[in-house]
Amino acid sequence: MSNENKSPRVTSPRSTCACGGVASNDPAPRVAPRSRTAAVFWPAGGAVATLPRVPGWGAAMSDKEAMPSGGASQARADTISDIQELMRRKEEIEAQIKANYDVLEGQKGVGMNEPLVDCEGYPRADVDLYQVRTARHNIICLQNDHKAVMKQVEEALHQLHARDKEKQARDMAEAHREAMSHRLGQSERSSPPQAFARVNSVSPDSPAGIAVSCQGGCVPSLVNLLDIRQLY
Repeated sequence: MSNENKSPRVTSPRSTCACGGVASNDPAPRVAPRSRTAAVFWPAGGAVATLPRVPGWGAAMSDKEAMPSGGASQARADTISDIQELMRRKEEIEAQIKANYDVLEGQKGVGMNEPLVDCEGYPRADVDLYQVRTARHNIICLQNDHKAVMKQVEEALHQLHARDKEKQARDMAEAHREAMSHRLGQSERSSPPQAFARVNSVSPDSPAGIAVSCQGGCVPSLVNLLDIRQLY
C-alpha cells in the first residue's frame, strides 16, 4: 500500500526491476564521454543535457587549438564562457539533487540508506517504494554528473591560468624588447661629448702626465663637467 498523503511523484524513464532495484532503459553511459564535442548527462526526469567541452580536454592540444585564429584574447574569452556554462550546469545539478532529497524527506525521512522493508522482511506500507527508489537512483546519477562537471571546471581553470601566465610572460618579453629598442635608439641618436680643451704640453712625471697619454689629446670632460664655462 502507498501512503495517501504522499508528495508529488518524481518521474523517471527508469523502471523498477523484480529484485527491488531500479533498472534503467537509458543506453547512454553515466560517465561523461571523453568526446571533443559534448559531455552527455541524464538528469532527473529523463531529459538529456549537453555540456560544451573546451577544445583539447582529455587530449593533447594542437598548436591550432592552443592558439585559435582569434588570438590569445579570444581563446581566453572562450574559456571563460565555457567555465560560466559549466558553473550554471553545476548549479542546476545541485538544485535537482536537493529536490530529490526533499522527496526522500517527505517519505518519512527514509534518506539514502534507510531500509525499505519492515522487521518481517515485507515491503514497507508507509512509504511509496517506487518514489523512494527513483529519488535515490536520481541522486546517485546526479552526484556522478556533478563530479564530472567539477572535473571539467578544474581542467578549464587550469587552462585559463596557464594562458594568463603565458600572456604575462609574452607581455614582459615585449616590454623588455621595447625598452631595449628605445635605449638603443637613444644611444644612436646621442652625439659624443665635444672636447673643450686640447693638451699642448705635459710635464714629465706629473699627475697630468700620468692621466694624459700624449700631447695633443682632447679633453671632453673634467671630473663631472662637460663644459669649461661651468668652472667660472
